[in-house]
Amino acid sequence: MMRLLVYSLTALLLAGSTYGGNVEARLIRASNEKAAPEEAVQDIAGKLKKVFGFEHYRQLGKDQKAIKRADPISLNIGEGFTLFCHPKAAAGNQHELDVELYSGKTLLVKQEKLTMRHKNVVFIRGPEVGSTLLIVALTVTE
Repeated sequence: MMRLLVYSLTALLLAGSTYGGNVEARLIRASNEKAAPEEAVQDIAGKLKKVFGFEHYRQLGKDQKAIKRADPISLNIGEGFTLFCHPKAAAGNQHELDVELYSGKTLLVKQEKLTMRHKNVVFIRGPEVGSTLLIVALTVTE
């Protein structure tokens, strides 16, 4: 009986264990307004400009959480936007996630089977609001 209890507790602990990484999401507003470069996005500003072509990028919010085996991750990335990540698989330094971007209760973007490598940034194009574009910069860190 005691052995069964130990096995059950071990299985529960392993089921909730992390995959060895954290997921970080940043909400970014892209525009062509004239403004000083923002320090919060300097590390990815060149990549953003290459992919999206806008002149100015401003970080609106950021959240980070540990990746767990089967638990969905809810990231509050600011301005009323929430990013849900559903871990699907992990191998080495790669993670496969299903990602959903919500504004309140409205689904804006759904990306399935997104393969992420540690420290690589993946951009998810969000909605256009007037002459600006919302972008989510998603990174898996150790």
